[in-house]
Amino acid sequence: MARPLRIAVLLEHLANELGALYSVYRLSEERFEVHALTPDGGPKLQGHSGMALDRFIKVHGRIADADPAAYDAAMCPGGFSTDKLRALPEVRRLLQSLDRERRTIAHFGHGAWITLSAGVLKGRKATAPAQIASDLANAGVTVIDAPVVVDGHVISGSDYGAFFRELVKALHEQAKRL
Repeated sequence: MARPLRIAVLLEHLANELGALYSVYRLSEERFEVHALTPDGGPKLQGHSGMALDRFIKVHGRIADADPAAYDAAMCPGGFSTDKLRALPEVRRLLQSLDRERRTIAHFGHGAWITLSAGVLKGRKATAPAQIASDLANAGVTVIDAPVVVDGHVISGSDYGAFFRELVKALHEQAKRL
């Protein structure tokens, strides 16, 4: 591998702690270059249960400042933060750019709201929590009740083990093509 893949993990206050930590640490274990990006780029980051995520995750910058061409993939963990992230034009811009280039876009749980709002999921297959499955279906997504769904370069999950196995496999395949 000539260079490690660079992956943007999109986070905001009230992110699901497990999803945020698992995303950053599991992808870093694979020697990918992982950048935690937030709307304000500030060093403080609090999870939905009150955990000070910034004690464990270094925020690398603002989503609005991220050059889509600099990233090979994006990961959207779940949690309450997804409702805010999905409304941000800079999030939609980043994901739409990655989608046009057929770079890996992944979401877990309620992170589906982010990819849905960016227009990445329409006409695709994905898994989603029961609470938002109708949102996806109403927007033209074929919702599949499965631990992980891979539809081309878009990967969705509801089980951390199965999801990260498929995501890591897809990212290593993508790295071989660079």
